[in-house]
Amino acid sequence: MTNSVQKRLLLILGSVLLGSCSFALDFDELKKGSPDTDTGPECEIDGDCDDGIDCTEDSCLEDGTCRHIPDNSLCEYLEMCDLDEGCVATGDECKDHTDCDDGVDCTVDTCILKTVKECDHEPDHDFCSTGDLCMENENCHITAGCLDGTPVVCEQSGAPCMITECESLSGDCVDVLMSDADDDSDTYLDILCGGDDCNDSVFAINPAASEICGYTDDNCDSYVDLEILADSVVVASGPSMNAPSLAFDGTSYAVAWQQNDVASQEVKIRFIEPDGTMISTAHDFTALGGSGAEGFEPDVTAASDRFHVIWISQVSSADPDARVLDLTVDTSSGVVTEGTLVTLETGAATELASPVIKWDDPTSGSGWLAGWTAGFTGGTGTVEIQTYDMHSAPGTSFVVSTDTGSADAVSIEVLGTDDYIVAFSREDSGSGGDQEIFESRIELSGGVWANVTGYPTTVSSVAPVVVDDSYEPAVSLNGSGGWAIAYTDTMETGPSTNKNILAWDGTANIALAATVSDWQYEPSLAWNGVRFGLIHTSTLGATAKTLEFILFDSSLQSLAAPYVGTRLEQVATGEDIRQGRLISDGSGGFAAVWIMNDGTVDNVIFSTFSGCTP
Repeated sequence: MTNSVQKRLLLILGSVLLGSCSFALDFDELKKGSPDTDTGPECEIDGDCDDGIDCTEDSCLEDGTCRHIPDNSLCEYLEMCDLDEGCVATGDECKDHTDCDDGVDCTVDTCILKTVKECDHEPDHDFCSTGDLCMENENCHITAGCLDGTPVVCEQSGAPCMITECESLSGDCVDVLMSDADDDSDTYLDILCGGDDCNDSVFAINPAASEICGYTDDNCDSYVDLEILADSVVVASGPSMNAPSLAFDGTSYAVAWQQNDVASQEVKIRFIEPDGTMISTAHDFTALGGSGAEGFEPDVTAASDRFHVIWISQVSSADPDARVLDLTVDTSSGVVTEGTLVTLETGAATELASPVIKWDDPTSGSGWLAGWTAGFTGGTGTVEIQTYDMHSAPGTSFVVSTDTGSADAVSIEVLGTDDYIVAFSREDSGSGGDQEIFESRIELSGGVWANVTGYPTTVSSVAPVVVDDSYEPAVSLNGSGGWAIAYTDTMETGPSTNKNILAWDGTANIALAATVSDWQYEPSLAWNGVRFGLIHTSTLGATAKTLEFILFDSSLQSLAAPYVGTRLEQVATGEDIRQGRLISDGSGGFAAVWIMNDGTVDNVIFSTFSGCTP
């Protein structure tokens, strides 16, 4: 049946039903109907097949019929092509996982098949973990993302300058320094926090700083305007100590002293590293004075390869003599070896005191020069010197000065070949019997020792009307061929006595340490190659004693204000400080020994240090 016949049949059936008529179909008549005019092909070209649907591929087949194939690629994402309606939604939410990104970093976004493909967002709490074990409950919210955790709360230990915090890597509660433990950001902690920064508000003050003259402890070593190299160490202790002396050979120090007990007086020596480490034990050389001998007032000097020590030796009530001994020390084992003993000629002297020894030339290995004071029956006192291994054999001493009345201390320095300066104090008949300071220059001329013309000469101020004693001379070279002599000067002023330290610089006396209310005495002067250093004892009224150190320039002028000196040590009433000795360490610094009584025993104290920078 052709399409045209079918369409006619449908029209007739529709008319009958609408008209509610009943009729009988005459199929013969139908067969006789009009001729079929729709016998041609449906299409001849593809264009004849356009169905008006944009997403279909319309084509004309060989048999003249049209074909319509849907093409989903012509639709939008997540749409498909319908033959009747064109592009319609597929009903899917996603095609793959990338379609499901919800912008929340801690969710796992997945495209899954349910009825259709839908996005699933699963929170993953691991994404929210920072690795900080001090945070708890770090969770992922499906829309808000990672929520902050709850910090671990630590119980505070209460330690100074510490705060107890949770350590992120371990989760343990530990003490850490507070942020203000280093207020000046110099990397040194406040001393109140267990650190060693004595002023945590000033960047330039810390243990690594240089000591600048200005009456401030810049390097936090507890010493103002002084840099301690070897802190004070106790060389020896005993009921009673006396006359400490000190020498340095460029490698080690020798400290000699007199040690007194109830029965006798002994002389001892000990060797020390520059950092204060003891090389040897105390070596007692008293017995070298003979059986039953006692030893007094040792002094030591350094040669190129050994040390020489002089002391006064006396047996019972016999006349004393001066003896010299050379000593070497094995710095690795601490073994002390005694060398040649020399007994110096003393004539008929009934008293000897203040022995002093200097090595003539450490570089050439020349020999030593010794000096002392001597007292004789009848009240005559002399200052004598004697040399050895240089220009005269032992056995003959040279009298530098002689006069009625006693002589006091002696100090010697080597000016050059056959040239020495000797400073001493003695009673002077020309100043009413006062103690005065003298200097003499000694030379070897024609094989004979003699005072240079014009010497000895008085250098202290002579005031015959009042008691004006001067004593305790200490001579030091000044690095330019000259010398200076520091000494204690006293003056009776009514019921009181002033004690000050003056220095003779070759032309005038200069006050080095002088106050009205306190006493300054026992000076020891040394030249370090750039500046003079002075240590002295000071009595602060009736309350305490101190050991003071002061730096001076080459003209014996104190360094610029506010520098006023450095206190090496102070003791209270009932204790004592005395007899300080100062030398140069050969490298711009100083070394010192002194006696400090702590209220129970005497201690021989040793220290090395350098001064401040102006």
